[in-house]
Amino acid sequence: MKAKTDYILFPECKLVVELYQGSIYVDDILQLKLRSAQDKNYQPDFSVIMDFRPATIVGGSIEVNEYVTKLKQLPTILGERYVSVLTSKPNEVVVATLFELFNRELPIVSKIFSTQDAAINWLSNVNSGIINCYKNLDKLQEILTKQAHLATE
Repeated sequence: MKAKTDYILFPECKLVVELYQGSIYVDDILQLKLRSAQDKNYQPDFSVIMDFRPATIVGGSIEVNEYVTKLKQLPTILGERYVSVLTSKPNEVVVATLFELFNRELPIVSKIFSTQDAAINWLSNVNSGIINCYKNLDKLQEILTKQAHLATE
C-alpha cells in the first residue's frame, strides 16, 4: 500500500499528531516532519504523537540509525520534546524500540504505546500544555480513533 502521511497541530496544547498509513520509509517520516515544521504555528519543542497503527514501517536498525543521523542535521525540527509512538504490530514495536535506543543522542524522550489513551495520559503527565488543553481532547480522541479503525481494515 502506498504511503500516506499527514499531521495536525494543536498549538495551544504544544502538540503535533503525525498520522501514517501504508508502507512507511524513513524519508516519509522525515518529509512529514519537514512539512509540519513549515507550519507557522509549529515549535520544535512541541510534543508528538506518531501514530503508526495502520502503517507498516519498512526497515530496521540501519534505517533507524539513518533517520536519527538525519534528524541531528535538522535543528529547525529538533527540539527538546516528548514523543508517544502508537503501534499495533510487532514489527513497528521493534522499530520504535530501536528508535528509543538510537535517540539517546537527541533531546527526545520517547515511549511506545498500543493504545491512544495510554499515549495521551503519558504525554499529559510530561507536557503541561496538554493538561491545559482539555477543550481539544475530544477532537484528539476522534482523530486517533479514526486512525485506529484504519489499522483494523
